[in-house]
Amino acid sequence: MERAVFKVSKERSEQRLEMLTLALVSKRVSMNLLLADGFTPGQVMRALIAAQDAGYVSTNDKKSELSELGLKRLAEYKFPLPKEKWILPVESEKVNPVSVTDIVLPEVDDVLD
Repeated sequence: MERAVFKVSKERSEQRLEMLTLALVSKRVSMNLLLADGFTPGQVMRALIAAQDAGYVSTNDKKSELSELGLKRLAEYKFPLPKEKWILPVESEKVNPVSVTDIVLPEVDDVLD
C-alpha cells in the first residue's frame, strides 16, 4: 500500500509545526499527531525552543504551559486543530472501585460450564 505524498510549501509547513507545537504544549494534541504529519522529534524540539524564545511558552516548576502571548498566537491560526481519535471507556462496563482487601467474585451468569 502506498502513502499519498502531498507537497506543502515550506512556510505553510513551518506554520503548521508552530501551531501543532503550541497545541502540544496546551495538551490539545499528542506527539503522535506531529509524528504522523511527518515531523521528526528533533523538529518538534527545535520548534518548542523557538516558541520559548519567542515568549509563547513559559516554564514554571518544571511544567511548560502557554503564556498569554502563546494563547493569542494559537488563536490567530485560521486552520482548525486536527481531531484526534480517542478510545472512550464504555460506561456500561464501568466497575466501582474496591478496596485491596475485598474479594470480587464473578456473577453466576458469567461462570462457564
